[in-house]
Amino acid sequence: KKYACKNKKCQGRDILYEPNTGFAFNRISFTTSFVVYLIMQKFLLGTPIYRLKEIFEYKNIDIKYNSILNYIINAGKKINRLIELMTEKQFSDETTIKYVDETTMSLTNPGFLENGKKRKKSYVYCSVDEYRTVYKFTNSRSSEWLYTLIDKMTGVLFIVTDDYSGYNNLPLETHQNCMCHVRRRFVKAYYEAPKEVRDTLDSSARYCISLIDELFLIEREIKNYSIKEKYKVRNSERTKSIISKLKDYLEKINPPQGSYMEDAKKYALSNWDNLWTYLKDGRVSISNQIAENKIKKACMIRNNSIIINNQ
Repeated sequence: KKYACKNKKCQGRDILYEPNTGFAFNRISFTTSFVVYLIMQKFLLGTPIYRLKEIFEYKNIDIKYNSILNYIINAGKKINRLIELMTEKQFSDETTIKYVDETTMSLTNPGFLENGKKRKKSYVYCSVDEYRTVYKFTNSRSSEWLYTLIDKMTGVLFIVTDDYSGYNNLPLETHQNCMCHVRRRFVKAYYEAPKEVRDTLDSSARYCISLIDELFLIEREIKNYSIKEKYKVRNSERTKSIISKLKDYLEKINPPQGSYMEDAKKYALSNWDNLWTYLKDGRVSISNQIAENKIKKACMIRNNSIIINNQ
């Protein structure tokens, strides 16, 4: 804005210029709040851009499709450093618990692999702690970004994940695998069995599910307990006997080769040591359900974001 004295004696010498404020980008007359509205509609509510354009047309606002897309992309570039700082803050020097999960994200132009072939898909990682949720876009499923942040830590980090091999190099003593993933495999094996066997004592899958459900029942009972009280209950004879029964049973049974039950048994025993890290600290969860619930937001906009060219 430009201000000048109306007195003719000034002859335009004392002109004051007020810089534009509140605008998201240079040479664009849209405020930051408007761009935030576009981002919320696109990524939080899953509104397609063509539908946003139609909404503005109903309100006699003329905004081109490509303009809306460019506003969103430019906003992403501007807040990229903020996201990096939030991610670094998550992995501070203090003792923390992180829940991490990932999902695929198809883009129009996701880039190329090292061998020159076009990359088919990209990935979105979700990192959750007590205070914030950070989504990390990567061109590959590699977890190198996670290890880079962990290496900077001097404190203790408990991290809860699924069985993806990219997490295999995490410290064994502080890495918790999701118990829900174990249970899902036994549920699949349960439905593979004939109907007349499923709910009988002969059902191996049903027995394993019942033992795992007892562990989750304990977690529900101590949900509002203090950290010390949770630690005490988790390391009681009640919990230890359930774990012992489950392991003894899995080592004893010999399910048919190639069956879902064999897959469930191998999965549980191969991740056995990582399934009980939560017993060491009352703050750690038995499952990764927290991160899985957060990553659903990325899954819900997956088809809506397929037209996006790149990160």
